[in-house]
Amino acid sequence: MEKIERFLFTQFAERFGHRPQAQVWAPGRINLIGEHTDYNDGFVLPIAIGKRIYAAASIEKGKTMTLCSANIRGEVTFNLSEIEPGGDWGDYPKGVVAELLKREYPLQGLNAFFLSDLPIGAGVSSSAAMEVVTCYLMQRLFGFSLPPEEAAYLCQRAEHSFSGTRCGIMDQFASIMGVKDNALFLDCRTLDYRRIPCQLDDYVLVACDSRVERELAASEYNRRRAECEEGVRVLAENYEGIRALRDANLSQLEAVSALLNEQVSRRCRHVITENERVLKAIQSMEARDWSRLGILMNESHESLRFDYEVSCNQLDFLVETSREIEGVLGARLTGAGFGGSTINLVHMSAVEEFQASVSEEYLKRFEIVPRIFACIASDGAEQDRLRS
Repeated sequence: MEKIERFLFTQFAERFGHRPQAQVWAPGRINLIGEHTDYNDGFVLPIAIGKRIYAAASIEKGKTMTLCSANIRGEVTFNLSEIEPGGDWGDYPKGVVAELLKREYPLQGLNAFFLSDLPIGAGVSSSAAMEVVTCYLMQRLFGFSLPPEEAAYLCQRAEHSFSGTRCGIMDQFASIMGVKDNALFLDCRTLDYRRIPCQLDDYVLVACDSRVERELAASEYNRRRAECEEGVRVLAENYEGIRALRDANLSQLEAVSALLNEQVSRRCRHVITENERVLKAIQSMEARDWSRLGILMNESHESLRFDYEVSCNQLDFLVETSREIEGVLGARLTGAGFGGSTINLVHMSAVEEFQASVSEEYLKRFEIVPRIFACIASDGAEQDRLRS
């Protein structure tokens, strides 16, 4: 980490001609299980991972913010009195700044430089990490503090308003609240959570980035959310106490199936069964039953593939190839889908074969090498002491 921080410090000084006043970081996340349940008031089981977005910044006179990135071309400059989406990476920090200004937090101009070892567009929530690192940077620079839950909500609202993706709360919450060696079992309605030990004995979690650009992710994500809301509307008309799919069961869904189109019914079935899988996954982890956890991961992918229809050929190929390797207990897509990554539960003795075999087969099929990296449950966002 110190090497990355030194590089960030150097890059900032070269661009802006002086040393930064603050330096912070926020991690990405992978979700073990519980996909597309968060915006349905459901259950999720993410971990923060050891790949992060780092930021260094200094306060400047006036109302102009200048943002640079070592990973993405193009500077972003905007005035605090007129913040509008620009359709680029700057929309994530802009959205956070706009939400803070709505709440009258004391912001002024700044220069900021971002550096990431977190793969962008890989389904490991680089957008939420960018929002969270911006929120923490503002707090550090301008001397105010937000409770963690409020910061997560603020970052979620920023993504709604500036990127147009009506995401749930999971990504931002995990980036802030992650704990080393633990997953977070989160109730997305109440934000109640508890830590689930994520030390997997002889197994490790390995992500495979398909490197597919998720061009349809935002529009299809919003469409899935609308389909779930339509299912809730019909269920609520027939059963008391249903405010979200989190409140429904399969018997109730089957009873109203004639009132739903087949596609909406399948969307609802995924969410209802996925919530059940999260609860079973927690039991499996607490019992250290890794085979059962792998089965649940496999079931989750099939549901995401056929009922929720958010997979793609590349993700399915990665999952199918992984499952053929001895020592792989489970494989599923993680994140919104339509590209991004899979997460795999792999025995330590099989990791080298897994990397070699998956890379070779994927290259043959799609003429691109997938990005493969280990995912270790890590701490959430931090405000590091500045190092020279």
